[in-house]
Amino acid sequence: MLSIDKALMLYELLKPHLPEMGGDEQEFLDFIGDIVESMRDTNPLAYVECVELLSGLDISEISEKTSLEALELFSIGLVDNHVFNLVKFGQSLGL
Repeated sequence: MLSIDKALMLYELLKPHLPEMGGDEQEFLDFIGDIVESMRDTNPLAYVECVELLSGLDISEISEKTSLEALELFSIGLVDNHVFNLVKFGQSLGL
């Protein structure tokens, strides 16, 4: 799990790409897909930075991964760091 400062960095990277929260029934895979699609279209570097934060790997190690492996690191990292709670926390702070 990320430290609070890294979790807040993650939130700031994710924030511009967050889909509208569909209540408690937001499907996790749809949520991730919307974020990845937004990052791909507007800021691919944010995706790489998120994978770095979530995995602890550096960019050279990530570049050796397939796109599916990187997506897996991203997805597992979001689960491990309770991304829905992180988003709610960031929003409650007005970030």
